[in-house]
Amino acid sequence: MVVDGPEWNRLIGAIKEAEMYTGITFSQRLGDNLFMAQALISPIGDELIFRHKLRPSGDERDIFSDGTIDQLKVVTSAQGRVRMLECGEHQYPSMTFPMLAQAENFHLGPFPYMGDAGDDNYLWWEGAEANTGTMGHYSNLAGVYSFTPAVGYAFVSSPLSQVVASISAKASFEDHPMLYYTIDTSGFNTSKTYDPDSQVSWAVLQQIDNAFPKYIPHEEGDLVPHRSVSIQWMLSGALNSSSVDYN
Repeated sequence: MVVDGPEWNRLIGAIKEAEMYTGITFSQRLGDNLFMAQALISPIGDELIFRHKLRPSGDERDIFSDGTIDQLKVVTSAQGRVRMLECGEHQYPSMTFPMLAQAENFHLGPFPYMGDAGDDNYLWWEGAEANTGTMGHYSNLAGVYSFTPAVGYAFVSSPLSQVVASISAKASFEDHPMLYYTIDTSGFNTSKTYDPDSQVSWAVLQQIDNAFPKYIPHEEGDLVPHRSVSIQWMLSGALNSSSVDYN
């Protein structure tokens, strides 16, 4: 989808008509690149958050370009402080630590799709067992409720790591098109933007840095450097080559 294109404008129009905050997760085309994008749109159509997945997971990185660290931020809305990450980002410290350090009141953490617990038709990373654990851990560290929409199994995690609401991947979309859960936002403290005594703080970051084993050399490796994938390069057939240079 192209921002300001017909599909995007149709979505924004629907959000404004419904007069509600809406989180959107989508594949964005921007020039010669594709991004795994997220946006939080206000009831009047303003973009409160717009970001790209910092480092697409696994084979995603063969297709989608990397985001940038400046997009890892929490914003204050009329309903409280909120942030967004998507799917596998919740497992990686590069994304979770800087986000968790910024105090939030609730979290939006969508996954593309998810199977029910115990369903052998899904790989381990596609199933509810792994992802409810991941989101429960995140919610507990943040001390917030996390909303995890997905095609299939969707759920809400409490600050105590518990699944407090869910809907089965086998549920009829016609009968159950959406999972609802209510939280009281009236008591949120939106003036608190960090906690020096939290498990995710500047002091903890220094402790981690000091504890990093001295024998490990300071090598950047190939994972962290920013990667950009050209659409034209993919269309050329180079992605199917046995000698692809992903850098």
